Amino acid sequence: MRRIDYDEISSRYDRHRRVDESVARMVLSSGRPPERSAVLGLGCGTGSLTRHIERLRRGPVVGLDLSEGMLEEGGLPAEYAHHATVVVARRNE
Repeated sequence: MRRIDYDEISSRYDRHRRVDESVARMVLSSGRPPERSAVLGLGCGTGSLTRHIERLRRGPVVGLDLSEGMLEEGGLPAEYAHHATVVVARRNE
């Protein structure tokens, strides 16, 4: 099985994997988190789904990913800087 280096592909990832608001609505409806509860996005990548979820929620949204490249590529637009948090978890190497 071939491993994907997400740091390497981060600059082109969003061009090939678009997420729209309907996906965020589906994720939220399937999990039904209580209003104003925190949502943790594990493996958030560039944060495209995480940002859609943040727009639909009233509680905090946190994205967590092992790939610094993906997080850097996604950036965090200024308008979300006070709403969303993106965290890098480092692997023990």
